Amino acid sequence: MKVSVKDSGVCRKTISIEIPADTLGEERAETLKVYAKHSSIPGFRKGKAPKHVVAKNILTKSIKTLRNEWFPNFTMKRCRSPTSRSLP
Repeated sequence: MKVSVKDSGVCRKTISIEIPADTLGEERAETLKVYAKHSSIPGFRKGKAPKHVVAKNILTKSIKTLRNEWFPNFTMKRCRSPTSRSLP
């Protein structure tokens, strides 16, 4: 994991976190497995949709999960107390 903190102004910092591809791949595979088993996608029986169809629906959820796990850990280690969590 690569982390960089830049000063963006007098009272402002910009944090960039780069997550390794293998970590992202593992998280994506786990999330895909859970959602494929329980998802209800139009045109398919519950839990029987192809993984590539389910992947289209959950890719952003996987990224959000990683972001929500990694960001708090980073801020607790590096920053004193973040005032907001403005993530794109």
